[in-house]
Amino acid sequence: MDANPQPQPQSLSDELPRQRVRFTYEKGEAIKFISHQDESRLWERTLRRADLPLLYKRGFNPQPHIQFAAPLGLGMTGVRELLDAAFSPPVPLDEMSSRIREKLPPGVRLLNATEVPFKTVSPQSLTIGADYT
Repeated sequence: MDANPQPQPQSLSDELPRQRVRFTYEKGEAIKFISHQDESRLWERTLRRADLPLLYKRGFNPQPHIQFAAPLGLGMTGVRELLDAAFSPPVPLDEMSSRIREKLPPGVRLLNATEVPFKTVSPQSLTIGADYT
């Protein structure tokens, strides 16, 4: 047993400046029949097309740091959906929002983008209920 253990190196993502943004968006009639998996791909593709520096998870098949609050059922619309995404290096929110709005397909409308602390609660934890009408 070593009395003076060497410090563990931090992961690459911990060394870089990073930003976590919580998006509030609306899922309208035009895309209500796409699945949650397709909606996830839609957002990943939109963020890449907006030329935003997405932060990716480590591993054999790296995935972007994107978290949804709760998946909607097929055929449902949503008026206040939550999505968190991580970026490195950080991008100004007003620039980020305008670039995303330009690339979003019809049926999806970005309502708000707010920077949140990187170690904050997930959007899933914030969901306490849903109103189905």
